[in-house]
Amino acid sequence: MNGLGALLTTLIALGVICGGRGLATTSFVAAVMYLPQQQSLDIGGLTITALRMIEVFGFLRICLRGETRGLSLNRIDKAFFLTYTYAGIVFLLRSSVAQAETVGWACDTMLCYLIFRSLIRTDEDFRRLLRSMAVLMVPYVVLLTIEMATGTNPFSALGTWTSWVELREGRVRAMGSFRNPSLLGTFGACFLPLYVALFREKSGRRYAVLGACCCAYIVYAANSGGPISAMGAGLLGCLLWRLRRHMRLFRITAALTLVVLAMVMQAPVWSLLERMSFITGGSGWHRAHLISMAWQDFDKWWPAGMPLSQTTQWFPYTLGITGTADITNAFVDFGLKAGLAAIAIFVYLLSAGFGAIGRSIPAVHADDRSAAHSCMLWGLGCALAAHIVTWFGITYFDQTFVWWVIDIAVISSLTSPRHAALAQPAGGPDAVVAMPDTGPHRAAETPRLAAPRSSEVPL
Repeated sequence: MNGLGALLTTLIALGVICGGRGLATTSFVAAVMYLPQQQSLDIGGLTITALRMIEVFGFLRICLRGETRGLSLNRIDKAFFLTYTYAGIVFLLRSSVAQAETVGWACDTMLCYLIFRSLIRTDEDFRRLLRSMAVLMVPYVVLLTIEMATGTNPFSALGTWTSWVELREGRVRAMGSFRNPSLLGTFGACFLPLYVALFREKSGRRYAVLGACCCAYIVYAANSGGPISAMGAGLLGCLLWRLRRHMRLFRITAALTLVVLAMVMQAPVWSLLERMSFITGGSGWHRAHLISMAWQDFDKWWPAGMPLSQTTQWFPYTLGITGTADITNAFVDFGLKAGLAAIAIFVYLLSAGFGAIGRSIPAVHADDRSAAHSCMLWGLGCALAAHIVTWFGITYFDQTFVWWVIDIAVISSLTSPRHAALAQPAGGPDAVVAMPDTGPHRAAETPRLAAPRSSEVPL
């Protein structure tokens, strides 16, 4: 860690510890954006990154201030902790290599989840974060512009992996503070739907336009096929807002389409990843071939995963650092870590997130506040879809994992019964709320909120 990195880490840590909830979440996000993983300290053979230090400060903050009080473990929370606990324990029991790295991966993810789950409780908490991020992205895109114009990464002053930039078809692939251009592009692609949703709020439209433009520029600067596909998936999800009452039919149609394609195509259905790369760019052949090889060796890894050393023959090339195959698929990565059950739990977590959103969006909105809340939930679902598309092309092996954690943590917070109780109109659950088109002297009574289910256990 150099002097500039130490100064930034100190300032961000003060914001996380001493600030209010809004400043704490903004400071944490600033650490993800501006502190590369190379800002770290080696203590007793362990690598403690600057972000990991911020995680510790964040955890101490929510514990000392009692900000976990009032949280309930809902279905998403349980599935999230089960996903990473199961994968970590099975990997540790099976493997004797990279144990510290796997423990760090699981602990980082769960700590960040607990921090954001504790600090973001309401719509306004999350909207405040999005507005702050829009401002934080302005200097970030300036630095990306300098990187593209000069061919030198300004974040090299903070110790990025390389000071030079990659080229694809004669155009720079910016990397920013991340370890790969695709991971930089994922940042923009997965936040773009959230700024589209923020536009529904009149007071936040300036920030929504600013944030959306910055996100689109980040995807452009990355010059990678995966983020372009993810951005397309997120925007397609936004366009489906008006069809939200017919999503069951949409899902069935999509599933039947895949089944029909699998029956009529000579190649496996996942070879579509290769064909899509002709439009979006990127290494589509690698992504499709990786799934083919994982399917071919299914009997080796499905019980509890398998060592990466057994993937050396999957491709005609290997990663220079590990000498193994480049695992660029998050679902395959979970399978190689801890077997088929780990993939199943991960998929259940994603299903729980989408299900919670679907149950929380009413068919009819009582007022603009309710409509804005539903739009934001829909935007979170679109961002989750963008993450899923990204996971078919790359794993989050740097600080990018925080973006996914924020998404699923906020979904959990904004769909919880306690959030509904906070959002209900003054006067309690029996208050009367004016509904549009009800006519004079008529009103609709807000239904009484159901008591929390037994599956929600107080923390």
